[in-house]
Amino acid sequence: MTCATRVSWVALLSCMILSHSVPAAASVEDLLRQAFVKESGEHNLEEAITLYKQITDIPGADAMIRFEARLRMGNCLEKLGKYGDASAVYEKILEDSSAPTSPLRQEVEENLRRLKTRQPS
Repeated sequence: MTCATRVSWVALLSCMILSHSVPAAASVEDLLRQAFVKESGEHNLEEAITLYKQITDIPGADAMIRFEARLRMGNCLEKLGKYGDASAVYEKILEDSSAPTSPLRQEVEENLRRLKTRQPS
């Protein structure tokens, strides 16, 4: 086997190994589904929060999906008794000019009002 052939085989094997060991990046929608399963199906709120946070950090993610992720993240934080953190998430939603004006926004405002009557976490 020539040196060039050996280099080609090494390159080919390296590509094959890397393509199997590095998972493809999940779409925003996939991350949202995974987070929802963690939250509702597995009741793993901490992991759901981590996934929702990843969604909100994706540049160019759809505003409605970011809104949904933040709202659900706030709900998870409430369930964990982290009321101060939940309030901060809800306030961030209301500060976001791209957040929709809809019944969902009203839900955020209602959640925030309710949390203001609780003790901070």
